[in-house]
Amino acid sequence: SLPIFYLFIYLFIFIYLFIFWFYIQGLVVGVPSSTHLDLQQIADLSISELSMFYPASTIAAIVGCILTGYLLEKIDCYMLLGVSGILMGFCTGLYPFSRNLLSFLTISAGWGLFCGMIDVSKYFHLLKCAHSHMHKSWPQTDWLTK
Repeated sequence: SLPIFYLFIYLFIFIYLFIFWFYIQGLVVGVPSSTHLDLQQIADLSISELSMFYPASTIAAIVGCILTGYLLEKIDCYMLLGVSGILMGFCTGLYPFSRNLLSFLTISAGWGLFCGMIDVSKYFHLLKCAHSHMHKSWPQTDWLTK
């Protein structure tokens, strides 16, 4: 029932975001990986010391998921997605400037925290979108109508 113009706009936005997402995902994955190798040579660290990156970011992502569940009751989903995305990009940009293991792990923990916040926020947003397009005879839930 939408005019064809709106369908083209939606298609353009979808394709643009799809391509942009792969570009950003490449940066988010590629920057810490190359920084691993640089940090290993600069600080003379072993692989086992550098592998603490993964638990640091994973534990922080779990904390970010739990924190987001609490924050979504207090603030808007779009605000949380925007702030988390900006801060995750900031953490990604700080990776090349980490010159010791402590700064690298701190940036990794911040990156994981904001990544967890983005993951929960985007799924909450998708649930809200699906809820708004549900058929009227389906059972309605109150926690999605905020």
